[in-house]
Amino acid sequence: SSPRKSWFFSKNKQVAGFYQRYNGIGGAGANITIDVLTVKGAGHMVPFDRPGPSVQMITNFMFPGKSGVDYSSTANTNPDPSLSKFLGSATTGRLYFTAFMVIILRIFN
Repeated sequence: SSPRKSWFFSKNKQVAGFYQRYNGIGGAGANITIDVLTVKGAGHMVPFDRPGPSVQMITNFMFPGKSGVDYSSTANTNPDPSLSKFLGSATTGRLYFTAFMVIILRIFN
């Protein structure tokens, strides 16, 4: 196994987590590499907790460079995505929830 290394997210190089690479030989004699990777600040639902780093991690895993997987690479992802599409729906969702709670309180009070 290799030592644990940091991987970084976005252009300002925030530590996004750590990874450790394990190499071995499988039952049929094939070389096997397994990367164990963590995403800092995320729980079980990584895409919900840390959407930016999770997209970067998955994209870099699916499309490795010529020298292998570089989890810190931003070549295939936008490190500064616009969240305007998503902010409106979250606000609307909160508005509906608030209206629902007001109606429930009126009914049961």
